[in-house]
Amino acid sequence: MPTVINVYDTVASIGVNDPEASLTIYEMFIGVGPTGATGATGPAGASGVAGKLPNSYAELSSPEGVTSATLVDIPGMSTTITLEEAVEIAVLCSFELQTQDGSSASTIGIAVNINGTDYDSYSRYLSGSNDTGIGAITHRSSELAPGTYTVKMRFQRTSGVSTPGVNHMDMLVMGLQGAQGADGTDGIDGTDGIDGTNGTVTAVTDATSDMLFGVTNVWTKKTLAEGKTLLGVDVLQASVNGWTPATGTWTYASATTITVPSGAAAIYSVGDKIKLTANSVVLYAYIVTVADTLLTVAGNALTSHTFTSCYYSKAVSPVGFPQYFSYTPTGVSATGVTLAGRFFVANRTCHVDLVLAFTDAITFTTMPTLPIPVSASYINNAAFINAAGTGSYYDANPTAVLLNGIIPGVQASATTVTLQKPDSTAMSATVPITWANNDVAIAHLSYEI
Repeated sequence: MPTVINVYDTVASIGVNDPEASLTIYEMFIGVGPTGATGATGPAGASGVAGKLPNSYAELSSPEGVTSATLVDIPGMSTTITLEEAVEIAVLCSFELQTQDGSSASTIGIAVNINGTDYDSYSRYLSGSNDTGIGAITHRSSELAPGTYTVKMRFQRTSGVSTPGVNHMDMLVMGLQGAQGADGTDGIDGTDGIDGTNGTVTAVTDATSDMLFGVTNVWTKKTLAEGKTLLGVDVLQASVNGWTPATGTWTYASATTITVPSGAAAIYSVGDKIKLTANSVVLYAYIVTVADTLLTVAGNALTSHTFTSCYYSKAVSPVGFPQYFSYTPTGVSATGVTLAGRFFVANRTCHVDLVLAFTDAITFTTMPTLPIPVSASYINNAAFINAAGTGSYYDANPTAVLLNGIIPGVQASATTVTLQKPDSTAMSATVPITWANNDVAIAHLSYEI
């Protein structure tokens, strides 16, 4: 009976996704006896002594504002922790944000700092004096050597002229270490099995021959590199960094399309991530449409160069992939407004942030464009637009902020998002307000692709 060996890109894919490659072995004869009987199980090791995790805590209970354009220490939010062995540090921080002075919009950045290095920068837009928000940062460091470490929270004003700040903040720092029980005694070795009959292949003793492949009793020694060529996948690399080398040649078709070998639908799925190098520049994107020989992507714009080092990934967060991509929506008005947006994709769902900054009265044209079209199978009803998120707007004169005053909605196969009031009145030059200089509208939405 033939034996089938399946190769997966990650351990988590076993039994869930299709294998990256399969190898059928019809016969196998190796001149080595059966494995000896399993030795007796050694006694259980002594129970570990309950250990207390080293930890430290800091709290900010009075408001602090910031106008610095670079990260500076938040007063009172610094502590130290001592590690007795090489382990990681976990930092858990929650906070409440608010504009401390001024009425215009600003953006505040928050970051964790360990021994002088900043990590996990968090950014929050505050629309004015009435805007507050809450946030949290959870950071797990790489393994650190034993010793004492200083952990701080830092903040900065990344945009605007008002003074954003922190009303309250709590920080808990823990060393992820504990006591360990003693090892149990080794079990007794099992008896060697009886030698098997010699096969038709000379015993493999070459240290460079890491793999053995054969069909119908014809066997060949292969190194890991040769095995990669035979199987069409670098199993070791895919399991470490989340990226799988693409088979065949990828070529430029347009700024958003790639020509690939036939059979793409059996390899790639909508939502997969890609990585390639064009003209010495590494580009990243999401796959948004899969045809037999063509991939449509969204993310970094492709350039008309030879593509090298082409990879794809089905992992949640492969090494190096951007957290989100920026894009410039079009529509709303030819003049009097600047549009900005960003997006990321997770589980075939596109998450979009839109900002409309008005500089004058507008002549409304069309609704803002989306970075990726809505799926044709998206829940649809011709009688109304499906609400897909939340939105707010800021009226500079008179100064007012209306949270949830704008509802973003989409329909199946749409390429634009419809912005409307809660009563379903669509956005225009005078809805929900007469747009003018310094007015701002924001929308956050999610939809199936």
